[in-house]
Amino acid sequence: MTDLLVAVTPGEHRFDSDRIAAAAVRRWPSAEDVDITGPELADLARLLSKQLTIGDGRHVVVANFHADNQAIGVEGDDELEAEFIALLAQHTTFPDDGIVVVHWADDIVALRPNMAPAEVQALHG
Repeated sequence: MTDLLVAVTPGEHRFDSDRIAAAAVRRWPSAEDVDITGPELADLARLLSKQLTIGDGRHVVVANFHADNQAIGVEGDDELEAEFIALLAQHTTFPDDGIVVVHWADDIVALRPNMAPAEVQALHG
């Protein structure tokens, strides 16, 4: 199990949490998509905008979208994390080296658009 951070490099890019969540629900129909809103969650909403919980029947990954949509904290099973990271690369428009993953390998690694899960897994240290 790896706790990692997926982030955009400095600039104007942001993750579209709704688009990514919709793609995740299409891929994993049992995925839970929770918007962090409402007065009872006001303190948490300063930090997070959405939590996405993905399960494949054996493993679980939780993705916490930061409030500014410039980073996603991800924790869970490594194989399912690789699938989720690939989904990000396939459903997010970004320039080469525009999204990086921290704590996935020995060094910070950059994603390329449309990476497959096997390509993401190959980056894992």
